[in-house]
Amino acid sequence: MNTKISFTLLITLLPLLQFAIFPQAGTYYDALNTGSASFVDSLKSRIRSPYTRVSYDNFDETNIANFAAVDNGDGSKSVFCVYSSYEFIYTGTFAWTTMSREHTFCHSWMPSHPSTSTNEYADQHHLYPTHQNNANGRRSNHPLEKVVNITYQFLDGKLGTNNAAKVVYEPRHQQKGDAARALLYMMVRYDGLNGYTWNFNWLNGTRLPALSEAPQNLDTLLAWHRLDPPDKYEIDRNNYIQSIQQNRNPFIDRPEYVNYINFNSLAKLSPSYAAEPSAYASGFSATPAGSTVNLNWTDASGSQLPSGYLIVAYNKNDYFLPIDGEVYTDEEDFSDGRAVKNIAYSASNEYSFTGLTPGKTYYFTIYSYNGDGSQRNYKINGTLVQANAEVTNSNTTVQFAAASLTTGEGSAACTLTVSITNPSPVLATTADVLLISGSASDLGNYTTQAVTFPANSSANQTVIVTITDDDMFEGDETFVFELQNISGGSSATVGSAGQFVLTLTANDITTVQFAASSASVSEGSGTYNLALTIAAPSATEATVATVELVSGSSAAVNNFTSQQVTFPAGSSSNQTILLTIVDDEQFSSNELLEFSIESVTGGNNAITGSTSLFTLTIQEDDPNGQIWSYDFGTGTGSYTTSNTVSTSFLPAPPENGGTSRIRVSNGAGGGFYLENPGSTLGGETELRVVASSSTSVNKFSIYDYSPSKYINIKFDIRFGGGSSGTWYFFAGDGAIYSDNSGFSGAQVFSGLRWVFGASDVITFNNRAGASWNSTGITGTPFAQNINYTVEIFGNNSPSLVTYTYGSSNSIAADKFDLWVNGVLIGNDLAKGALASDANIDSWMFYGENSTGNVANIYLDNIFYSNKMPDNPLPVELTSFTGAYSGEAVVLKWNTATEVNNYGFEIERSNLVETMHASSLQGQSWKNIGFIPGYGNSNSPKSYIYTDRAATGGDFLYRLKQIDTDGSYSYSPVIEVRGYSPGLFTVKQNYPNPFNPSTVIRFYFPEPADYTFTVYNITGAAVYRETAPQLQAGWHETIFEAGALASGSYFYEIRSAGNIHRGRMLLLK
Repeated sequence: MNTKISFTLLITLLPLLQFAIFPQAGTYYDALNTGSASFVDSLKSRIRSPYTRVSYDNFDETNIANFAAVDNGDGSKSVFCVYSSYEFIYTGTFAWTTMSREHTFCHSWMPSHPSTSTNEYADQHHLYPTHQNNANGRRSNHPLEKVVNITYQFLDGKLGTNNAAKVVYEPRHQQKGDAARALLYMMVRYDGLNGYTWNFNWLNGTRLPALSEAPQNLDTLLAWHRLDPPDKYEIDRNNYIQSIQQNRNPFIDRPEYVNYINFNSLAKLSPSYAAEPSAYASGFSATPAGSTVNLNWTDASGSQLPSGYLIVAYNKNDYFLPIDGEVYTDEEDFSDGRAVKNIAYSASNEYSFTGLTPGKTYYFTIYSYNGDGSQRNYKINGTLVQANAEVTNSNTTVQFAAASLTTGEGSAACTLTVSITNPSPVLATTADVLLISGSASDLGNYTTQAVTFPANSSANQTVIVTITDDDMFEGDETFVFELQNISGGSSATVGSAGQFVLTLTANDITTVQFAASSASVSEGSGTYNLALTIAAPSATEATVATVELVSGSSAAVNNFTSQQVTFPAGSSSNQTILLTIVDDEQFSSNELLEFSIESVTGGNNAITGSTSLFTLTIQEDDPNGQIWSYDFGTGTGSYTTSNTVSTSFLPAPPENGGTSRIRVSNGAGGGFYLENPGSTLGGETELRVVASSSTSVNKFSIYDYSPSKYINIKFDIRFGGGSSGTWYFFAGDGAIYSDNSGFSGAQVFSGLRWVFGASDVITFNNRAGASWNSTGITGTPFAQNINYTVEIFGNNSPSLVTYTYGSSNSIAADKFDLWVNGVLIGNDLAKGALASDANIDSWMFYGENSTGNVANIYLDNIFYSNKMPDNPLPVELTSFTGAYSGEAVVLKWNTATEVNNYGFEIERSNLVETMHASSLQGQSWKNIGFIPGYGNSNSPKSYIYTDRAATGGDFLYRLKQIDTDGSYSYSPVIEVRGYSPGLFTVKQNYPNPFNPSTVIRFYFPEPADYTFTVYNITGAAVYRETAPQLQAGWHETIFEAGALASGSYFYEIRSAGNIHRGRMLLLK
């Protein structure tokens, strides 16, 4: 036995607990005899009756609600995926959204498939909660086995191939034995029922080949059964299922039963074991003593004495049932939360576990066994014995209050704080603070200092360390202090934080950064000087910085991509990069461009400063297109409502800036009426223009006073009346009109003439000069009393304009196209002479008649816009590429045309997460950035985005193109493969400065534990996270600032003896 050490203790001894492991099993297996030839048949009968079927749909109301869900104590509950360890947290009523019910024995494997009304489909002994998409869906119909080559991994669940290159699924370790016992149970429970065969010969010889699946390896399941024996959780679950389903899984309660069955055929086996001991040990107790727990017991008695005892210990409330024929190797360090010890029957009836953690409760179970090796036979039936003890240490402990501090070389001094736990009420405690690593001359010639804690005082003690600023470039320096020579107190010792690491960041390092973090310029400003500053330049070596455009369109800055600037040796003068701002003369939203200092070389080990990113906003200087529409049934305004001569006008909606007008006027005897309801144009109020005599002149006009290159007008119109008359549609007559100007019938307009003849047919003619052409534009007749939709595309610019209306079209300079009911009836029509100001134009109707009351016109649904084109062009993506540039991924894409393009969201997904996915859109894509689009563009555009948070990884990328109306579509997915540096590597956090979160990526060359700590400027730890045994490869941690104040912080990553420290800046 181990040597016992005496301590002064504050002991909490929990009462000795003895309880029945199987309170509901009771006599469940008493009638079974493993030595009987009919054992397998007897076991089938035992677990088939009694049995109550619980509906598959009630799994959440029963198993989830009453067993699987864990109450978190804050109003929420957690359910864990048994395959992957994923935690699903919910409040209120559980719903099958993220999680699903997994058939361990796949539904497609069952002889009764596809029926869902059978007992086997709903049997809860093989139903477990799993993550639907990333565990259940991934396991699919695949057998369970060890994965050798991983193709997909979600937390602890793996999909891949086995040694035979067959697709298999491997659950997390703690589910392997549970899954094996569930499959073995299903074979015995349902074999022979309804004429179906349930054994592995049938499964592997008939069903799985029909599904093109690999065989389910029985040897693997038996190995998992032995390596992961039944534990407290599985036994408690068995108890719960019996309470609702009435039967038990026998391979949980009596795991040795597995050894008596050949599951290939369900034939009886006859293994040989030593005789089972008659009884357990008695008087089992656990007594804490400092960091030790002493176990004592009285030997078992009876007709068959044990040859030894197996002690199973946990640092949580747990135990496992040993399996006959298995020998469990001694392990005493609780490294995995468990310890095992074999004690010979002839040895002393005591044992001590040492080096335990104060404040923890340890749980101990003792089993009697007889025989050894494959003959070993454990007693596990009846009542097991368990003893618990909480370890509480009352010795005085002295340690540093913080493990480390990072501060600047110029900070003059820093404070080391030493804390005490459990001070003696009568004795003072003294400790020496030694500098064991680093030059004392850099710390004011530091010498060992002593700190003294008065008796019965818990107040911290401090040591002031002077920092020497030597004005020499030497890089960051690290110093290690250690507590030694502890004396006094209550057996005082050094605690876990016995060393303190002080890091001095050099203030003599050359630093290059942007002079400002952002600026805003007008698109028409021509150029912008992007300035960079330098601090602590080298007197002998120049410093070179490389600036790259990492986000935004390079076309906006004359295709700028990258440029170097050089700071001469000894010079502190700013350097600038001249950016050329391109004015594209097209309206789009403001453009955001992000520039980065990608590398700095030379100087005094030159680095990038905190302002390493610069955002340039280019303000749009082209006028935004004006769009408005007017429905006479819903709009506002005043019109003549009786046959009275009147002139009035209606301004456009306020958002149009008052630059466009609708105007109506009439000559003698005519009028304008608001007819309600209208007869044909939508069944609502419409504008009716009436000529009541042969001298009537009626006019309807739209004025455009806004500077615009394009005009698009659309309206609904219907003609009706008597036998003859003439209506003119014209544009750009050369006059500049005021809001209430009148027209005379003698005015001559250039445009279209619509003549009403006796045959009630309207013929379209056009005029290009002083006289009207006698031939119709298309020769197409248009009848009276028919609704027509007229649309005009006008070009006020001096060059050709293209637009899409059904297909691609073009308009010559100062011309217009006329469409009626979707048919182009006039192409490149003459608009007539324009006024001296080409940006002022008018589009009008003018009507006269010669034989009486014939000239009636009905108008409604007027639409006006100086945006082109009317019908959206698609956002045509011509290329999308990505590649690593150094340690960041640079994405580039180009478009040929854009209309209504709000912009692009950039999305990234981990490559291993999406491999072999049936639908990439259904995977865990993450939005990592946004680049504004150009809105409407007929010319090629280029974009670039740099993903700094993806350093070193293998990723998939896609673009989510978003229209101004919120609709969106995805680009094809591209793949970018990373690299492996081979050494412990930590990248600078990104973004930096940040608010509210930043990402730190790091690389482990081999599996290792991990600790991430954030310190404030005083050295106090404000955040810490740890993780055991991270896999080799790239990882990332996201630091959320939360309520922390703005300022500088320092982060530290420790792993396998490696330490990396960095600085980051929080700006709120």
